[in-house]
Amino acid sequence: MKKLLSLVIAAAMAASATATVFAADYPTDDDNKVVGTPTIGDGTSASSPAAVVTATTVSKVIKEAASSGKTATVNITATASVPKSVIDKITAPVTFKAPNFTITIDPANMTEKVDIDCGVKTNAPAAQATFEKFFNEPVATIACAQDGSFGGTVQIDVKPDNLDNIDTSKTIYVYSWNPKTNSYKKMGTAVLLKNGQIRVNVTRGYNLVLSNAASFTAK
Repeated sequence: MKKLLSLVIAAAMAASATATVFAADYPTDDDNKVVGTPTIGDGTSASSPAAVVTATTVSKVIKEAASSGKTATVNITATASVPKSVIDKITAPVTFKAPNFTITIDPANMTEKVDIDCGVKTNAPAAQATFEKFFNEPVATIACAQDGSFGGTVQIDVKPDNLDNIDTSKTIYVYSWNPKTNSYKKMGTAVLLKNGQIRVNVTRGYNLVLSNAASFTAK
């Protein structure tokens, strides 16, 4: 049975939760103009990542993958999105590749169309602090830009900053923690990849918490 953390704890952590907001964190000059922004493109190459994925790009990479025998891939920015109008055009698995993570959408695992925010950060400070304070079991955390359901099960590959907190040779359980309701739900288990990233299959975003514990015990 899932546990519900105290709403008082939620209020206390609200300020730190803002650390996982997925705004574009680019530097600004003295005139408050954004500088050093990446070159935005259609996502068909690493040098022109897409900020908003289009149906044209999805259809193109799926067609090319079918003829080459490779995985369909769209290169994206760290805060890219896939509008729900594009989900219908995903007729085969597509991997959305950012510099530090990937999200793979397989149409066979999708049950509804929703807008998907692809942003993934390698730590979730509010979740990390909360679980370390109130539970005995060590955790690593990931922050997802998706505020709720993905509309199905998606695959995320990423390396959390605090992965050393847990024993990757043992089972790694994945939980989704909703900071708004201060509740968490088990999503399944993660797999350690050869490149050091972990792979999770989740139905919703919020903050992901990784632990060797099948359940948590309060301090």
